[in-house]
Amino acid sequence: MTSRPQRSLASPVLSTTVEVPKPVRGHRSHTPDKSQRFDLTLFHAPVHSSRQTCKYCSKKGNILRSNIVCSVCKVHLCLNADGNCFIKYHETVA
Repeated sequence: MTSRPQRSLASPVLSTTVEVPKPVRGHRSHTPDKSQRFDLTLFHAPVHSSRQTCKYCSKKGNILRSNIVCSVCKVHLCLNADGNCFIKYHETVA
């Protein structure tokens, strides 16, 4: 009887590590193009809607909820006596 060559059961260990991306919680908010956001020929009217996080405040670290949404950009923004994120969002490049 002849003996067969034995194969090693241990496979070579790969030294590369793969980073698994973290799952995205919730949904990604809509961000309009800058050309649409700053286009003065379009009528950016504030419209009442359901309460959602203000896009401008949340970028500044102050998370507030607003029921005002821009009719063109489809972005929720604060529009009250304390702060006017609606105007700031359409005037400043963030």
